[in-house]
Amino acid sequence: MAAYALGIRDFGENYMQEWLIKKEALPRDIRWHMIGHMQSRKITKACQSFEMVHSLSTDSQIKAWTKLQDKGIRLPELLVQVAFGSEPNRAGISVNHVESFLQATEHLPVKGLMVFQSGMYDAEGIRSCFYHAKQLWDKLPQNKRKVLSLGVSSDFEIAIEHGATHIRLGTVLMGARDAS
Repeated sequence: MAAYALGIRDFGENYMQEWLIKKEALPRDIRWHMIGHMQSRKITKACQSFEMVHSLSTDSQIKAWTKLQDKGIRLPELLVQVAFGSEPNRAGISVNHVESFLQATEHLPVKGLMVFQSGMYDAEGIRSCFYHAKQLWDKLPQNKRKVLSLGVSSDFEIAIEHGATHIRLGTVLMGARDAS
């Protein structure tokens, strides 16, 4: 509520269960962004409550969003999550599959890319990742280049240097996550 009182209206959430609780407890004019992975079976439950979903990365998600769109349901803006880095378990599509993935999502409201670099902790590695993410974004069709979501609390300055339109500042604004 302190961030809300300061005028912040865009809030991100990583976990659907936590979002459901916050959505009921917080003011209705918040623009919610789903940052975390959404299982395709949960897309229907939340589709009209998010302004943007930053984590489109699977064929099953494409099918779920398409099914809703075919029913005439308004979809949030979607970002394709691209995996940069050295952690193999990180969600996202590989850089090599972005073009084919975008073709499969041509009918959906995809507005850009979300990159979560992983396994790079030095500034030069992060710069390289964000540089290549920006190069990839620059090659997208104009109608898919509204958003480049880069950076988190630990590297947002570098993300801004590389053209990020959205940054994710959970820790720096809300404090460290309580793992319990």
